Amino acid sequence: MTNPDPTATASDLPDPRVSRNATRHLAWIAPFVAIGIAVGLVYSSLPAEGTPIVLRAIDGSGIEPDSTQIKFHGVPVGIVRDLELDEDLNHVLIHAVLQEPAATAARKGTRFWIVRPEISLSGVEGLDTVVSGPYITFRPGDGPPQKHFDVLASRPPPHSEEPGLQLILRAPRAGSARAGTTIFYRDIAIGEVYATELASTGQYVKLRTHIEPPYVDIIRDNSVFWEISTLDFRVNVLRARLTLDSLRGLFTGGIAMATPQPPGDPVITGAEFAILEEPDDGEWITWSPELRIGAHPTGSDSNEPD
Repeated sequence: MTNPDPTATASDLPDPRVSRNATRHLAWIAPFVAIGIAVGLVYSSLPAEGTPIVLRAIDGSGIEPDSTQIKFHGVPVGIVRDLELDEDLNHVLIHAVLQEPAATAARKGTRFWIVRPEISLSGVEGLDTVVSGPYITFRPGDGPPQKHFDVLASRPPPHSEEPGLQLILRAPRAGSARAGTTIFYRDIAIGEVYATELASTGQYVKLRTHIEPPYVDIIRDNSVFWEISTLDFRVNVLRARLTLDSLRGLFTGGIAMATPQPPGDPVITGAEFAILEEPDDGEWITWSPELRIGAHPTGSDSNEPD
């Protein structure tokens, strides 16, 4: 390599050559990079579309596309996208999507139902839907994948293998009892009625009930149940009395129960009890046996009652 002449002047040196190719290339690339970033941000802000399902219902009132949610344990896991009538005009087809991980519930055996506000003597069910509108919920199944489901008319009964205890209460008439009616022990809710039906002979009404797992040990073979649904006035010359249970039953309905001292033997799923007349002078309410709350988390291994 030839060393430069130290005596050369600036005018003797060659003109510098400036290349604009690199700058020109960057100028073209920058807008595409910006567009790509913007598209990525917009895409990431959109909810995942999820797994499409079709729900067939008798009534679609209150169900709104892109508004009505599918919830599980109170958490939104999907949304309704469209509604249409089926070919025979007898059903509403609800097109919805389930997002991950709830999309795994799109399988045979999963049962869907619509939660709407219902007001009766048994209380208010679905109170949160008064403001937000109806929503759809489900109980997961364990069968093969499936995309079409029939919507149940009401919440399904618990599985026989679910924790807790399932009892049958016999009553001369249903009264105010219905699905959702609460069962109380010492004014604490311990379970509820999930179905009412006539006995096969038509002689009485069956109330199918579910007792929550922590309270299974409260139920013994000598426990008593009574309905708290009517106004109880006891009038004599000196006083008129309105009982607390009757006042509660006037507005909310319910079934109360008590267990004597000493308590009887534990019962299993399928046990039956008669609903008796209300307690006389609070005798049953004063019973105070020592029972273990939460002692039997699974209740019984018996099958679901017939």
